[in-house]
Amino acid sequence: MSVRINKTGVVWAGILICVCCAGVVRAEEKAAPPPDPYANAQILVEAFVVEVPTSAMAEMGISPIGQGSDGITVAKLGACLVSDEGARVVSGAKVSVRQNEDGRSEERKTIYYKQTRKNVTMVDNKPVTSVSVQFSPYEFNKHLGTRAIIQPEKSIVVEYSYEESGVIPDIKHYDPNDNTPPNTYSYQWRGRFS
Repeated sequence: MSVRINKTGVVWAGILICVCCAGVVRAEEKAAPPPDPYANAQILVEAFVVEVPTSAMAEMGISPIGQGSDGITVAKLGACLVSDEGARVVSGAKVSVRQNEDGRSEERKTIYYKQTRKNVTMVDNKPVTSVSVQFSPYEFNKHLGTRAIIQPEKSIVVEYSYEESGVIPDIKHYDPNDNTPPNTYSYQWRGRFS
């Protein structure tokens, strides 16, 4: 009597034995991290560029390069803005961010300066004046990037970058017949505070 073995059945039986004998691995249970109580918190970050004459700072007892009690603080800048010493908010931006996320605000605009040129040429020994008009584009750009984190000890850490560039407005002295390009400005600040 001969016994026939089905090779396909042996392979399936072998796979089934391997799967069954693979053993049971116990997973170690890790405690789930506690939920962030500030996960849905919104933090509003506002940045202002303030122009304060050094004479106004001196009158308020602020040292522009000093630190400590003589240094510049937000409260002292606020006092300069309230006084009649010529301090003013020049620019600003704001962005709202969620806890531990990045946020950004961007503003761009283009202005065109008109420049008029008078050209004098001689025609039949007589001066002839012609006028050409040209408009030159100038960009204004503003960017505020932030990241805000509420710490367990209930303080807020804010990382920021503020960049701005543009044309210095000089409307009082603007002359469309002047071919001199306007003056431009650019500044960047980056930091972290809590």
